[in-house]
Amino acid sequence: MYKLLIAEDEEIFRKVLPSIIDWNSIGFEIIGVVEDGFEALKLLEQVEVDVILTDIRMPHINGLELAMEVKSRFPRIKTILLSAFNEFEYARKGIDCGVYGYLLKSDDEESIEKYFVKLSKVLSQENLIGKNDESLWGYREAFLKDIISNKDFDINTILERGKLVYIDIPADKILISVIRLDEYNSIVQTYSAGKVKSIIKTIRTFLVKNVELKKMGYIIELDDMICIIWNQPEAVFKQNVEALFEELTIEMSISEVIHGKELTVTFVCSGSINEFLSIGQVYNNILKAFKHRTYLGGNKILFITDFKDRNEPVMTFGEENNIIRKTQGLIQDENSNSVIQYFDELEEELVKKCFTDINQIITLSIKIILTVSSDVGRMRGNSSHEFFTKFSYQIREIGYCETIASVFGQIKAFLAEVIVLLNRENSPINKKIIEEAVRFIQENYAKSINLESVAKHVNVHPVHLSRLFSQDMGKTFKSVLTDIRIDEAKKMLMDINNKVYEVAFAVGYENPRYFSELFKNTTNLTPVEYREKFKC
Repeated sequence: MYKLLIAEDEEIFRKVLPSIIDWNSIGFEIIGVVEDGFEALKLLEQVEVDVILTDIRMPHINGLELAMEVKSRFPRIKTILLSAFNEFEYARKGIDCGVYGYLLKSDDEESIEKYFVKLSKVLSQENLIGKNDESLWGYREAFLKDIISNKDFDINTILERGKLVYIDIPADKILISVIRLDEYNSIVQTYSAGKVKSIIKTIRTFLVKNVELKKMGYIIELDDMICIIWNQPEAVFKQNVEALFEELTIEMSISEVIHGKELTVTFVCSGSINEFLSIGQVYNNILKAFKHRTYLGGNKILFITDFKDRNEPVMTFGEENNIIRKTQGLIQDENSNSVIQYFDELEEELVKKCFTDINQIITLSIKIILTVSSDVGRMRGNSSHEFFTKFSYQIREIGYCETIASVFGQIKAFLAEVIVLLNRENSPINKKIIEEAVRFIQENYAKSINLESVAKHVNVHPVHLSRLFSQDMGKTFKSVLTDIRIDEAKKMLMDINNKVYEVAFAVGYENPRYFSELFKNTTNLTPVEYREKFKC
């Protein structure tokens, strides 16, 4: 039996809902009926719950706030919103708050029963995958690797092996997507193996919920990637991929709060495959398509049908030397905006050329760091070794980069730091820049502002402003903005009339779940816990 908790402030519905259908006959046991979200949260601390059926409009903690708290503190539990009428705006907000589903109080018994019968099947499938977790994913990976390696299988053998890992090979044409974490090499170096595995599992769990449990396809882990074998018609393939990518992007932004690093993914999608036996060649073409991420950047959907074979552009030795000499000259001028602007233009040029050789870009960047370190060491009267040691971490980070944007992000950060060091006598000017930037953030935190918009306001390059924040405040721009927003949120939460999702929007966050996770990460309390602890 799955455990169901009902939260409803109207007495008549607290009496009707437990008896409106035979819950036991469809696999649910009602373990509690409470009158508001606060009572629901207290009960969740005491008993196991699988599903919460909650009214949207309740006193103290309403349904949306309850959903956010549950998603943050009890992520396994599914929350179903219940409303007296079709509140589309609430339903939309519910998706942002981590709500699983939405029902109307006007729905008849048959509709409610059908909904929970379907939900019971989803829970059963989740449990099936969960119980076989490690072995299932290992068997699925071995199954797909055998197919890719062109082992001598006939279609009947493939069908039988597929069934053993709960995969029914689509009878019609097959479509495949392969998903990989962007800047994976850097992530592996930053985190422990256990944490990387946790991030991959978060993505896999999301895909199981939003693809496999919805009967849209099958999920298979493959080395450091995740593969989706779709069983959807080709006509809706692109639409489904784009919708999935958008939802996963939101989920990854929330994971970013938990893991402390920006996390994005790239999807590479195949064209139509006529038979499963040819999947190996298609998979190899997908891997080749990942090279286009070098210039296109991450956090995108790539379709292999959009790319054609062509000669890859290369950078000559003379071109590399010209770039290095130009950089040396700009550094000697000690103008941060000029040198960073030059690398903005260079980056744009390489992207336009569809430059895919990331190793050549990395090598060039390391040469620049070594040359500039030597030059500046002489300019400042220090040994080049001392100066090089200070920036050796940048060389290490560049070596892990996978896109032109990430390499140039590192090299521009290095050059901005060099200019800051050479211009220490301008520290009063830099201090005024930071003061004006902070004032601008304080006045505009509720808007959709970012490093670029603040840098434009104070008339410096974003990279230069980022280094000034780091040097003068010991913080990143993002942490300064977060601190200001969270401080304002704390004040607003003291008014019980301000709902959590309203506070999120008021301080500049479009996604209430993201705000809730960020608030918890900053204060060690969820917004509701904070209000309860510090209320007057």
